[in-house]
Amino acid sequence: MPGRETKASPETEDNKPEELATAAEVYAAIERYSEIAERRLKPGLDAACEHRDKLFAHLERLDTQKHALENLRVAGDSVTTRANIGEEFYVAAEVNLRKPVVLELCEGVMVEVSIDEAWEMIRERKELLERLAESATSRIVDVQAHLKAVLSTVAKLRESHGALVRQEARAEILGEDHW
Repeated sequence: MPGRETKASPETEDNKPEELATAAEVYAAIERYSEIAERRLKPGLDAACEHRDKLFAHLERLDTQKHALENLRVAGDSVTTRANIGEEFYVAAEVNLRKPVVLELCEGVMVEVSIDEAWEMIRERKELLERLAESATSRIVDVQAHLKAVLSTVAKLRESHGALVRQEARAEILGEDHW
């Protein structure tokens, strides 16, 4: 209300400001947070990114297989195409659409199925991998947020207690008990 003045209450035992941490405590906290960032969060972020990249590479291979199946469906009863015989070496191949095709499920695992079965397997596998990739991306975002928070905390500790650390270090060098 206008004209009404409030007085600050005197400090009591209960509302005393917190005592400042010593330089050793601040240094220990900085070391602890830095270790969390370096030994847990950064390797976790690298592993999550690598996992997501593998999922995306597998999704790309599935898209290639799906595109090849679409071309086979449009072609009619048989078609001549290129077949990967390994290590990106291709040969011309005649594909009879009435016979089963060989579908690579994952690295080194292949099955012989009809084109319709292959189409369905690719669709299901792609849906699963897309969910996994979304989950991996979410995990990466979470780890990045944690890493940012930890590094921000370290920076704030260094900034706010830098003078304290320098003063205590100077006092220690000079052999003073108090600065």
